[in-house]
Amino acid sequence: MAGVLALAADGFEEIELLTVVDVLRRAGVRIHIASISEDSLMVQGGHDIVIQADILLQNAALDTYDWLYMPGGSLGVQNLEKSAAVQHLLKNWSNRHIAAICAAPMVLSKAGLLQGVVATGYPSTRAVVEAGGAQFSEANVVTDERQRKIVTSRGPATALEFALYLVREIAGSEMSREIATKMLVNSN
Repeated sequence: MAGVLALAADGFEEIELLTVVDVLRRAGVRIHIASISEDSLMVQGGHDIVIQADILLQNAALDTYDWLYMPGGSLGVQNLEKSAAVQHLLKNWSNRHIAAICAAPMVLSKAGLLQGVVATGYPSTRAVVEAGGAQFSEANVVTDERQRKIVTSRGPATALEFALYLVREIAGSEMSREIATKMLVNSN
């Protein structure tokens, strides 16, 4: 089964990172949180929740992952954009899947990865996403398979839907339905 590398930068949006990691782990997907720091596994979210990452990005065996995941969060995204290691990773992630939510599609746009694709993000990211050559969608979860296997989502309120979509893509529809049922999604 595919492995997922989730990037954590100081200022990340907690709901977006932890919801996706939690749901994928419930589905048995191998996902590791990688701190982009050069020397600390501890990462502070945008709402002052501190987590311990599984690994440092610089120590990750990148060839063992099929997916890269980036959560949003204004400061977190700024830190992702400033990171030479993240920029190098994006430049060399060819032909593998990328998932990004909220403001994180801006990192993809600025790296030139959204040229000619349909993508979404937090409403305030529209201009940057479009400036990178993407067609902006207001759907909660968007996949564009034409140039790259890129999946994007809107923000904190769509994190659970996004996570279940990723489970479907990685582990199959049956597993996604099973996890959704166990989590009481749409159990009205």
